[in-house]
Amino acid sequence: MIISRTIAKRRIAAGMQPSLIEAWGLVVADFVLVALIFGGLGVLLLTWYEGGRVTIEQSLGGLFFLCFLPSQLLLFLSSLWAVKSRAIEVDAAD
Repeated sequence: MIISRTIAKRRIAAGMQPSLIEAWGLVVADFVLVALIFGGLGVLLLTWYEGGRVTIEQSLGGLFFLCFLPSQLLLFLSSLWAVKSRAIEVDAAD
């Protein structure tokens, strides 16, 4: 979300309309960053499960609440900025 939001806000302020690939390429970049970050956290939780520190329910709950939900929120917001940057403004006076 950080990459797409920052670049989309600059494009909107400059009045630029990016191509489909330019707008959604940032979402893909955000996806890769989110997958790396939360993937590492997921591996840590599964390692704790295999080591007997947490139960399977705690491990799955942790994966859901600490990895899945935040990643979905971040990718939703990233997609929202991609759509906003590609939106065409229509004058209300017409």
